[in-house]
Amino acid sequence: MTRQRTLAFRCVWLALLWLSPCSLLALPAFVELPQAQASKWPDPVTWFTLALAVVGGLQWLTFRAQTAIIRAQSRAHVFIDGFDTLLYTLDESPCESPGTFDRGDGEMVEKALVPTYFAIRPRWKNSGATPTDALWVNVNVNEPGGDLPDNFTYHYNRPRTLLQPLFVGPSAVEYSEPFNVNTAFATKIINYGNLHPGEEPRMFVWGRADYRDVFGYEHFTEWCYRIHFDRPPNQKLRTLFTQWGPHNRTDDASRPGRRWFRRRRI
Repeated sequence: MTRQRTLAFRCVWLALLWLSPCSLLALPAFVELPQAQASKWPDPVTWFTLALAVVGGLQWLTFRAQTAIIRAQSRAHVFIDGFDTLLYTLDESPCESPGTFDRGDGEMVEKALVPTYFAIRPRWKNSGATPTDALWVNVNVNEPGGDLPDNFTYHYNRPRTLLQPLFVGPSAVEYSEPFNVNTAFATKIINYGNLHPGEEPRMFVWGRADYRDVFGYEHFTEWCYRIHFDRPPNQKLRTLFTQWGPHNRTDDASRPGRRWFRRRRI
């Protein structure tokens, strides 16, 4: 019976030992425990060792929880902060003058409504207290048509191995490289919208940012926007963006109950 009690005590002690380095303080007392005292149950040394292991284990669990909270509060949080657009029309060309021109089918079109260059520059913001260790951005756009179906695949043309990593400092804003859009897509929307207001084809741009924080954990942000074109009176053609669909999400929101501090490699 004495051997069974001693074995049970040692199993409990070893199970708690890995939780707390503080339990090492009780190791000499346990190893050098005289056989006469070990046969007594309970004895002061046994209770002291067990209490020290339990208290040390609770302290270690508390330390781990506090460390996770600090990481969650200070880690990088990257999201899409908006867009800058580069949009040039035919009337801005050096060899062109303002006015209209024959599109070729007998219809006269304003030169100010004919894009000659269209590019989108996504703007990224890090709201965290620490910088990103690396950030990879991928963007794509679809040909004008109807709404995106529920099972639409948000695909990208470039694998991450071909992307240039970015760095975003704490509470900083950075731009990723401009994404060129086929001007025929924009022209189709603008011309159809002039003839049938409110019924123009819909064009969408979507993107994804994969980033690693300074603690070694990886996250992602996804977004999707509809592109609109508008021209106020006596002003230039401009581009507007409206958030669209369920593709606007982050890794925190898409995984309910996930322990964010679990290290995961992309």
